[in-house]
Amino acid sequence: MKFILLLTALAAGMLAPLQAGLNAKMGRAINDPVYAALISFAVLTFGLVVAGQLFMAVFMDHFGLIGLPVQSFSWQRLAGIILITAGVFLIRLY
Repeated sequence: MKFILLLTALAAGMLAPLQAGLNAKMGRAINDPVYAALISFAVLTFGLVVAGQLFMAVFMDHFGLIGLPVQSFSWQRLAGIILITAGVFLIRLY
């Protein structure tokens, strides 16, 4: 578990420069760097909040936490989380 958390922190650190570059590019495109940053943070934050909620819901369902009925992890559930996360990245790129 500790290794997964370390890899997650590493991946988040690797994405920080990408966000800075995308914010700069969007700022030039709309001629307002502050508004560009606001848009960027609002879209990333909202999309990843939804992805995080889905991931936690699947985790809780799989183990039946807090008295929830157990629903096994499936490739369809994983695909849903991946598609939501991919959607966030696509929104950030375009």
